[in-house]
Amino acid sequence: MEESREQQKLHGFLRCAIYLSILLEAAVFIYHDAPFWGVFASPLDKIAHIFIYATPVYSKVATMVLICLVSIGTLAKKEKDRQQAQGMSDRITALTLTIQARAGEEDRLFGSVTNIDIEKALTAQGVTIDRRKIMLTEPIKQLGTYSVPVHLSSDVRGNITVNVVRES
Repeated sequence: MEESREQQKLHGFLRCAIYLSILLEAAVFIYHDAPFWGVFASPLDKIAHIFIYATPVYSKVATMVLICLVSIGTLAKKEKDRQQAQGMSDRITALTLTIQARAGEEDRLFGSVTNIDIEKALTAQGVTIDRRKIMLTEPIKQLGTYSVPVHLSSDVRGNITVNVVRES
């Protein structure tokens, strides 16, 4: 569930408008009488007569409104991403992955099962998760069933059940 291209453009435009507003505030209220404006002095005088640049208070209110608009869009995007991550968490929690590995006596593996192996098994199940989000504290070196944590976002976690069985 990606943002539409129009939403991305609007968000970028509003961020640029914030920077432009702050730049114009500095030009109109701080450096208005500076001698280095040259040809920009006349347009700067016209900008100073615009309602929101009549006083610093109006200018700050306009900038704060722009910041609030960008923040609302950012919060909505974060909530949308969190809901998507929560859905993925519910999906992977219901999964049980079975990974076959060669093992010797006492069920010790020849080698180990790593987050890369778990990523491949997830991909085979139709689930795409970056291997860096699979949080194995150390590689699995024994046959058995393990609960492996997955960090899907900053506040959404899930667990995958991984069953490591002897290769036939």
